[in-house]
Amino acid sequence: MEIIEFSKGFEKLCFAFNNEFKEGQLLVYYEALRRWNVEAFNYAVRAIIPAARFFPKPVEIIDAMKDYRETIPPERQLESNEVIPDKMPDEVREALKNMEIGGQKIALDKDIRK
Repeated sequence: MEIIEFSKGFEKLCFAFNNEFKEGQLLVYYEALRRWNVEAFNYAVRAIIPAARFFPKPVEIIDAMKDYRETIPPERQLESNEVIPDKMPDEVREALKNMEIGGQKIALDKDIRK
């Protein structure tokens, strides 16, 4: 999923839960969820907004995206060992490489440390 597509759904979540839209939070969530396809993410956003009481953690979004997978015919599902290509823009990659949480650098996958 491209970060532009992700940011639209993330912005909806922020608006629905009265959560201030912060770039740092967007990047952390994107790193956790970027390997999923945008259809699964949008499905999760639509499912979470009416059902959750608080702004969702990445694991809660993943759980909702797993529900989306259940709605896809098996022949269209990705196998767990398939590699999903990284299409992260350079400026996002650089921002993530330099980000810190609690004074510690974020541990990123080797493929985005290029």
